[in-house]
Amino acid sequence: MSEAPIISSLQNASVRNVVRLRDNRQRQREHVVVVDGIPEIQRAIDSALKLKSLFVGIDAKPETEALAQRVRACVVRVSDAVLQKIAFGQHHRDAVALFDEPARHLSELKLSQTPLVVVLDGIEKPGNVGAIFRSADAVGADAVVICEGGCDLYNPSVIRASLGTVFVVPAAQANRTETLAWLKANQIKTITARVDATASYWDIDYRQGAAIVIGSESHGLGDAWQRTQSDSGDSIAVRIPMQGSADSLNASVSAALLMFEAHRQRA
Repeated sequence: MSEAPIISSLQNASVRNVVRLRDNRQRQREHVVVVDGIPEIQRAIDSALKLKSLFVGIDAKPETEALAQRVRACVVRVSDAVLQKIAFGQHHRDAVALFDEPARHLSELKLSQTPLVVVLDGIEKPGNVGAIFRSADAVGADAVVICEGGCDLYNPSVIRASLGTVFVVPAAQANRTETLAWLKANQIKTITARVDATASYWDIDYRQGAAIVIGSESHGLGDAWQRTQSDSGDSIAVRIPMQGSADSLNASVSAALLMFEAHRQRA
């Protein structure tokens, strides 16, 4: 059987559909994940996301062609002009894929006996969220929870900044009330990063079940987290000691420091 013809028209229905799905609201309405680049696509496939279509350019690199042969039934061959049209940003990527969006609910997260969870409260910058996923993957965190007004889990910038680890690290999206109830039900203490805390982040015991909670750089943590803060064994605020003129770090850097301290103690 001969291969399907190469799509070269920018007005082709499949091409226009991918362009339309670049709008985050449209993508969320249709529950589709759009992924650019072979490493990210490969991680999505390895994480059992259901592949709908794989758009591959004419002069595909060997690793791209190898993947295309594995998922041959889903492959759509396109011209370089079309690939540039549907790819995210200004950078030419080897492939673009569409996946069915998986369900990401708190109830589906499977935790270890002493889980390490990262909760992102209201963090809107996709680059920060993606970088936090990379750190969470590096330390073997049990889960990342995007909480209350944070950016979309499958924003293309999150996927790119995470190098596809957003598909590898178990994750969920929930509001604060749901997240707090879930942490309490699983007996996970909260460790919140706050500039006004008295305890340094390296003075806290992370070896039991712990949730590192990071707020947005502009607004900090929501009132719900501060109301639960009692500096008891179940909930404690920590600060990152700083000597310069700035009073806080980038959210992804703060999260990485706390995660790797937890990793150090647990190792």
